[in-house]
Amino acid sequence: MTPMEQAIADHRQAAQKAREAHDKNLAAERERDRLKDALAALESNVASAEQAHVNADVAQQLGEQSDLEATQAALDVARKALTDAAPDLKHKIRASELLVEKLWALAQQAADKQREALAALNAQQNEKLLDQLHADVAEANRLAAELTAAQDKAIATRELLEERRLQQFGIVVGWQEEELKAIYCKNQPHPDPEARRAHKQALLAEIAAATRV
Repeated sequence: MTPMEQAIADHRQAAQKAREAHDKNLAAERERDRLKDALAALESNVASAEQAHVNADVAQQLGEQSDLEATQAALDVARKALTDAAPDLKHKIRASELLVEKLWALAQQAADKQREALAALNAQQNEKLLDQLHADVAEANRLAAELTAAQDKAIATRELLEERRLQQFGIVVGWQEEELKAIYCKNQPHPDPEARRAHKQALLAEIAAATRV
């Protein structure tokens, strides 16, 4: 496995572990919230039953019709449900809060490792780009040298022909207009921004494919 392949594999593995740690933390948070909601619902039921019992008591004292015994019974049921469930729920809530805390820390560690793996992958990609740059510059310089040599040959050929025509006719024989494009080398080609942009996009696509998880 090449260093680049190893860096890609390490990053993908780190990303997978980070996702798993994040998902476990979210699941623990949801369970904690569910337990808290269950305890809050029992407490709310008691508060509602207490208020209903108070309302019935006041109504009776005012001579209004009310069922004090029914509201008392409902209050007793609500209080018993809270009393029975509260200890276990509070224990589970404390445990779930500690679990969330631990899992959050593990998720942060996994995220840090993913960032480290991504940094290592970026370093490998930059090294690969540097190698590619060296190769591209070497090729460009080689072609530039070939272009210069070819231009020198073309100029020498044209000068020799012009000298021979001068010797033959005794005067400088001008070139026809339709000949001018064929006897003069083109100037150094102008940079092509679109070609450069397309090349950058191709390199970015290659990098994105390597970093995709």
